[in-house]
Amino acid sequence: MIDRSENITLITMRNIPNQMELIAEVFRCMSDKGINVDMITQTQAYKNKVDLSFTIEDDDLPAVIEALSVFKKDGIVIDILSNCSKIVYIDEKMCVTPGYGAKIFTLLANKGIEALIITTSVTDISVLLEGDDLDRAIKALTE
Repeated sequence: MIDRSENITLITMRNIPNQMELIAEVFRCMSDKGINVDMITQTQAYKNKVDLSFTIEDDDLPAVIEALSVFKKDGIVIDILSNCSKIVYIDEKMCVTPGYGAKIFTLLANKGIEALIITTSVTDISVLLEGDDLDRAIKALTE
């Protein structure tokens, strides 16, 4: 099964101190404003700094900008990319069958589609895309 979502904004906070309390505070700020956060990824720490990316609905962007303004200090940079889309490939067999990632990423690559971020769980692979790539991605995965 393939699920799709549109009107998504990718927020990336770069150069954050690798402190769980600080990362928790980022998401507390979102929660306090009633903002639903979807995909979350973090880079491996380098010199005790990480990059943290997450997605929100486009409509929540003004509230997110306000909430994150307290973090624009000490070298933290916030990048914003709106009008993204997400595909989620879901299959219960994924947890016991090798090769799903290779298959999905090959099909997307063959159509020239690049991922912005990728997250996974035991039964799904989520890929954030530029908004214009959504229909081509769905077609690539269903042909």
